[in-house]
This record gives sequence, structure tokens and C-alpha cells, in this order.
Amino acid sequence: VVTLFLKNIPPSVRQLELLDEVKTRGFEGKLDFLYLPWSKKEGKNEGYCILSFVDGRDAQDFFLEFYGNFLTSAPASSKSLSVCEVPNIQGLKALHGEFGHLSNQDPEYDPLFLRQVAAKPRTHLPQADFEAHGESACIHCRTRLHRGQTHCPRCGASVKARPPRARTGWR
Repeated sequence: VVTLFLKNIPPSVRQLELLDEVKTRGFEGKLDFLYLPWSKKEGKNEGYCILSFVDGRDAQDFFLEFYGNFLTSAPASSKSLSVCEVPNIQGLKALHGEFGHLSNQDPEYDPLFLRQVAAKPRTHLPQADFEAHGESACIHCRTRLHRGQTHCPRCGASVKARPPRARTGWR
């Protein structure tokens, strides 16, 4: 088990505040994913967070540190924190499949991929062709890339954006 739910998070806590507290409590460099869903409409978090760790021992240490305790950076809450495993999603690749489509543009609201997903080279896939607007595609998974992106938001591959090519059909 490397992917956990952290529940009973006070509603005013923001994602980057939670990340800072997790790091200061001994988990810096041990996380590879963190997502605290935020309701912009209601102006508060959803009360739970999904975290994933590089190693299962780190997830176990996190459980021991946070289960039944409180966040020091948050106002007093009537409920202590609860920690449990995420039943259907385990590991960074599974999380990337579930949340990779969400943009990673705003670290306050979007899922944080703190480590890149290793991509298998897929040289048999043709380069996707896109029209203008300075866009190109990842050569590994054909996901649309925007100007200046250095990593594919879908497969995590390190890429260099190429200029769009004229549509010539499949070879």
C-alpha cells in the first residue's frame, strides 16, 4: 500500500499548506502525489486528501504519524485525522491514469505530481498532427502539448515540443 486517504481535514486548509505540514513532519522527498480537492464555489476543501508515497514503508510511517492526530497548521477541529488506503487506486501510474487529465497548472487546486511517471517508449505510434497555435504532440502517447511544456501531462515523458506538421496521413 502506497496510496492513502487522509480524512477529516479542516475545511480551511489549502493544498500547499497541507503539503508543507506533511514535509515538515518528516516526509519531504517521500511523496510522489498529493491532491486535496477544493470547491471553488464553496471556498473550502472537500475534507479529504489523496497522497501517494514512493515506498510502502513511508506510507506506513505516515499512518503512524497522522492517524488520530491533528494538523498543527489548522484551526482546532472536533475530529481527529483518519488515514486509510485508497481501495481501487495504488501507485503513481494508477493516479496518473485517474488524475493526469487535470491540468497541473495551479498547485493550489490541481493534483500535484511530485515525481514524473516513467513512460515506456512507444516508437511504433505515429506523431500526431495538430493544426497551428504553436502546439505539438508527445511522441510517446500523442497527447497535445502546449508551447513551453517540458513534460507530457498524460504519460510524464520528458519531451521537447516540436512545431506542428502539415497533415499528411498515416504512413
